[in-house]
Amino acid sequence: MRFVRLFLLMSVLVRTALAENLVLMNGWIIDGTGKPRVAGNLRIRDGKIADIGLFKPAPGETLLDVKGMIVAPGFIDLETLSIAALEKDMDARAAITQGVTTAILGSDGAGPYSIEDVVQPFDDKLPAVNIAMLVGHSTVRRQILGVDYKHPAKEDEIQRMGELVENAMRQGAFGFASDLRSEPASFSTTDEMLALAKAAARFGGTLFLHPRDEKIQEPLELARNTKVALQLSLNTLTATVLADLDKARMQGIDVGAHIYAFAE
Repeated sequence: MRFVRLFLLMSVLVRTALAENLVLMNGWIIDGTGKPRVAGNLRIRDGKIADIGLFKPAPGETLLDVKGMIVAPGFIDLETLSIAALEKDMDARAAITQGVTTAILGSDGAGPYSIEDVVQPFDDKLPAVNIAMLVGHSTVRRQILGVDYKHPAKEDEIQRMGELVENAMRQGAFGFASDLRSEPASFSTTDEMLALAKAAARFGGTLFLHPRDEKIQEPLELARNTKVALQLSLNTLTATVLADLDKARMQGIDVGAHIYAFAE
């Protein structure tokens, strides 16, 4: 995957010149592999992790004592639906203070088909979090079919939708997203989904999918036939679904899944 995993303090350490060359001292290091936390230091050089462990800092290095704090891979927010919040707050403090360092935009299938137009506000100033944009199925379908979208798309319409997806991928989209529970994507056929998944797969993109009625067999077949990396968004993860996911992985399908966190 094209994610860049960044180790950041789970506090307000936003992107600054200080964060480019720095030694974090005496922190609790959790490396994301499942191993227990360990006490140690972490060196950042030119914005990248250079050393982890109980090393001694070199003379002249900038030090930051993070005793009692956790140093860990930043969280990836897979359900950041709108870019508007980032445009209003480029420091993304609500995300950074929760440990989020990467935001996936448009996983609901409503992402833009012209990536260049949407990311233009970031030309002058980058947000404090990494962003990855998804081209949206609903947006693409409305662009080609207009308001009369409540029917299966014709072959030429599917081809034109595929061209929009390919163009978005060339512009830097991370992948293609569809919510098959909602209009207008809910009117799509498996053939339409195959064509659009292939368009994203040709550029190494990931398919983000809300399946129909929480049934994952159609998405798994899409991934099997197109070789696209698949990320499922589900309301629940039952034992049956988990078993099907494990079986798919053993068969070589690149699939992951996540669920919504609802507050009662």
